[in-house]
Amino acid sequence: MAPAQAGRAGWGVTALGFVASFLLALRVLLGGDVAPRFDAHSAFAPWQMLVADFARAGRVLLWNAWSNGGSPDFAEPQVGAFSPLAVGVGALTGGSTAGFLLYWLLSWGLGGLGVLLLARQLGAPAWGGFVAALGFAFSGFFTGHAQHVSMIHTLSFVPWIVWRLDAALERERWLPAVQAGALWGLSGLAGYPGLVLMSGAYVGLWALGRVLCRAPRAGPDRRRDALRALLYVALVAAIGVAVLSPTYLGLLIEGRGFSERAGALPRAVAIGDNALHPGALATFASPYLAMLRLYDPDLWSYTDVSSASVYVGPLVPCLALFALVAGPRERWRWWLAGLVVLWLALALGRSLPLRGWFYDWLPPARYFRHAALARGYAIFSLVVLSLHGARELSLRLRARAPVRWRGLVLSGVAVAVAAGLAYAAVLHAATRSGSQLPAANRHALLLWSALVLGLLAIGRLPARARATLVPAGAVLLAALDALGSVGLAQLTIYTGEPARVHAWRQLDARHRAELDLTRSGLQRELGARGTHRNLAAKVATLRGYEGAFESRLHRAWLEHPLLVAAATGRRRLWFAERGLRVAPDQAAFAAFVARVEATQQMPLLLHDPQQMRERLGAAQPATLDPELQRALYELPEVRSVAFSLASYRPDALELTVQAPADGWLLVTERWAPGWQVSVDGRPSELRGGNFLFRAVAVRAGPNTLRFRYAPFGYPGLLALSWGTLALVAAASLLAGGRSPSPRGPAGPD
Repeated sequence: MAPAQAGRAGWGVTALGFVASFLLALRVLLGGDVAPRFDAHSAFAPWQMLVADFARAGRVLLWNAWSNGGSPDFAEPQVGAFSPLAVGVGALTGGSTAGFLLYWLLSWGLGGLGVLLLARQLGAPAWGGFVAALGFAFSGFFTGHAQHVSMIHTLSFVPWIVWRLDAALERERWLPAVQAGALWGLSGLAGYPGLVLMSGAYVGLWALGRVLCRAPRAGPDRRRDALRALLYVALVAAIGVAVLSPTYLGLLIEGRGFSERAGALPRAVAIGDNALHPGALATFASPYLAMLRLYDPDLWSYTDVSSASVYVGPLVPCLALFALVAGPRERWRWWLAGLVVLWLALALGRSLPLRGWFYDWLPPARYFRHAALARGYAIFSLVVLSLHGARELSLRLRARAPVRWRGLVLSGVAVAVAAGLAYAAVLHAATRSGSQLPAANRHALLLWSALVLGLLAIGRLPARARATLVPAGAVLLAALDALGSVGLAQLTIYTGEPARVHAWRQLDARHRAELDLTRSGLQRELGARGTHRNLAAKVATLRGYEGAFESRLHRAWLEHPLLVAAATGRRRLWFAERGLRVAPDQAAFAAFVARVEATQQMPLLLHDPQQMRERLGAAQPATLDPELQRALYELPEVRSVAFSLASYRPDALELTVQAPADGWLLVTERWAPGWQVSVDGRPSELRGGNFLFRAVAVRAGPNTLRFRYAPFGYPGLLALSWGTLALVAAASLLAGGRSPSPRGPAGPD
């Protein structure tokens, strides 16, 4: 077998080993005896089932008519309504928990496979790629955010994006840069928006570092390198934006008037909400330390348990430190170390000013919170640095001349000692330790002591045995760590509680694939807070899991029983001969509620479409305006109106109402910019009504109303997105699917 073929076969075996280890570590999820935790169960699984039902019907999800009184879910990136990956899995499996598990594990495991590809690109040995892939896939980011499928989905694509970008920079070819852009866009179609923006920033930093850290060249050559890198980053951005366009333009356009989250966040929220506590950095010692956050509310009080862990196993930090010790003059390695520090500084939003500076200087940074998410890019940078350490170690293992091992031993011992001190300090600080503490102690003692003992023995082994035993030991240690990490971090991944397992199984038992709501009429229930489990059974509710489309006024509406009653049940159409035109802000809402509570009657307020886009949910003091109050008390109450329902689908509603006089009809379906209406076949202006809903002018007598949802850019932007992906895939196939040849182990960094 030729060396190139042997190398490909070796990496193929490594990939199979990673997949086997990955599935073995997460085998409990496949047995049916446990249920996913938190958001994975209450939001992401029902969302994926809904996407699958639409896919099986040959459609894409635009409007979710079953939750929160209706929602433009195509514009919520985390849903994945336009993601070929989510839609493809849905079409294959249908709406089922098994289909969700497949999508979940695929989104998760792609991260480790991407690290393997990047490892080969960087010239790392296969065993080093295996160690790095497992360290990344079972790092504290993935085990902590396992419930947040959109977040692990986004970070999983980062190694793939960087792999293709690095290939473009090294081979000076445009196609890999285009592929990197397509992968970035694909990551965002079912990703967490804040992380998608961070991934874009990381791409730019990677390219900048590659240019700055190359060996010195003449002036024109250096400028040419910089211009070429800038071109490749621009290609990544252009292709990525084209792929992202239908979802993210939808978020910016359809979100306005539906939720205030379509705008920038307050500075304090963006910087401090769920920032990483400095004390949580100690979690590099064990995956269990982050779980103590569930037992001790005062431990790292402002950091959520999902965001507290920076664990990457014992081998990754050891190899990363060794890379710096063994190559103190390698500028690229120090650039990677700088990226680790930079992204951790961003994650420590409350403790360091960097996140605040980014908020002030970079407008996109004002749109996302959860500063602790930045630690995912610090973890990835550390993983890449460990690949260089593995490469350095591989060179020494194969060297025929005597080699000093002092740097490697000191690196491992230093990391292990720091881990032991950090572990003891956190246990001392925590007031409660939980029932898994004995298992956590055994896990930490076994792994860290095995690392130290192995390093101390490395210089005493014969050269031939060392070349075999060290890689084998590293692979075994990484696999054992992955198995143990899942068990210790299970509190953020899965649960075996009978009630929750029963509720999980009920998603399949109650699942109904039908998308037509006509048979159920306008029946709507209040629904449970913070869950989308009703989506499986296709039960329409007024509240649920809001995600990115949270709205202050929607939450406030749910606090008043009379208002809830007006938007639930079977008769949700209301008529008023006149209404009052006001801006849909909190001051007007306060006056509206005061009138409702004082008279037990609901009037009709009307809002121009432009007002809905600009003012909905605007943060203002909810002071009562005496003049507005007087005007509200002069309004008649709305009253129920007879109607006949012709058709009710997620993106269309047709009905006939019998209006007692000329006036206004309030339809308690959520308003969004993309909704249009015709009355008796003639287009009519659709206004906002009572802050959240739709209002349309009607005439005395019968009126046939047809509502249709036509969001901006659909289907043209979707064709642009999927067409771009298809063209990139076709170009890649025509190019023969050849990836850039990885540099040999002896090549320069």
